[in-house]
Amino acid sequence: MHLSKIKKGIEAVAQRSYTPMPEKGIFSEIYGALNKMDKEIRNSDKLQEETERMRSEWIANITHDLKTPLSPIKGYAELLADTSETDGETARQYGEIILKNANYTEKLINDLKLTYQLDSGAMPFHPQSVNLVRYMKEAVIDIVNDPAFQDRNIGFESSASKLAVNIDADLFRRAVSNLIMNALTHNSQETKVTISIAANSENSACICIADNGRGITEEAQAELFTRYYRGTSTKEMPEGSGLGLAIAKQIITLHGGDITVQSKLNEGTQFTVILPLENNSLRRQIMKRKKRRRIGALIVLLIAVVGITAVTQSAKWSEKSFDAVVRQAVVQSDGETRLIVERTTEIYGNPVNSLGISKDTKLLDTDGNALSVEDFQQGSAVTVKLKDAFTEETPFYYPTVYEIKIVSR
Repeated sequence: MHLSKIKKGIEAVAQRSYTPMPEKGIFSEIYGALNKMDKEIRNSDKLQEETERMRSEWIANITHDLKTPLSPIKGYAELLADTSETDGETARQYGEIILKNANYTEKLINDLKLTYQLDSGAMPFHPQSVNLVRYMKEAVIDIVNDPAFQDRNIGFESSASKLAVNIDADLFRRAVSNLIMNALTHNSQETKVTISIAANSENSACICIADNGRGITEEAQAELFTRYYRGTSTKEMPEGSGLGLAIAKQIITLHGGDITVQSKLNEGTQFTVILPLENNSLRRQIMKRKKRRRIGALIVLLIAVVGITAVTQSAKWSEKSFDAVVRQAVVQSDGETRLIVERTTEIYGNPVNSLGISKDTKLLDTDGNALSVEDFQQGSAVTVKLKDAFTEETPFYYPTVYEIKIVSR
């Protein structure tokens, strides 16, 4: 009776018609796992719907933004082409307008490309040991020397002379420069912007970018890092693509860091970036523990599935495999390890896959010897094997990555 109830519950979860079960009796943990899975799936569906809505709005905005610079480019180009008597000064002014709008269009396209690369794991990532204090000081100096900001009030302070971190210098510069530029661009000329560096603990460094400007509403703060959010000041700043802060967060997360924002209207805003220090073994241990807890939450449900399979005697194993090329290994902020690969085997859908690596995933070299995920270098050819349990009545179990084997490096 209980097994039948559990089986029907799993089917209902897949069909989005599940009703939470009382967590009582000998199968209370299984019922609890089903209730939790249903809640997470429904939350995921809701998030997907909201993301799709914002994506549609964002596409409409991007389409408008691409048309905006094209209009003056086309208009002034036609004037130059149709007017044979245009003097040199007028032609120069027309050329400056065309160039300005062409540069904006190029920046917008580059932002779109970068956020896709970061999201798909296709972005080249080359971290190296860097003194964060010196690195940030040089970044601030570059901005101060920019003629557009040479009269602005920009300060720098650090409580340490050296903090060693592992970062991709060029990529991370994109993130911190965006945060500083935002503070300068979206506030008045008199606003003071302060960049401060400190050791947050023995294991991490803290970068604070604070201003005493106009501030941000609580509603806007909740959406700031959403990829398709363009803010409430779009009409004041039509150049914004809505990608800057989302890209900054993606870059910081790629480095194993985190970013938060605190702001009050008419008082100012502070962005705080936490970055792990070099050779931070404690952080790795914490991330591993988080990963184990996450996997543990699904073990009970897996036991239920295996139990149903054993009782019904109708379960089968389906094995699928494909060839791919490794792009990079990523440790997410929640501690989960993922291997980004690009399929070379023809299968429907996006060829770039993000593979979740669990403690049960077999990682092998060409001779079948065990490896760690760090041994999978960019460009390595691999064979990925998936395995999923199913029956004719319940063909909805998610596939499990159970083997990744290097074919050639």
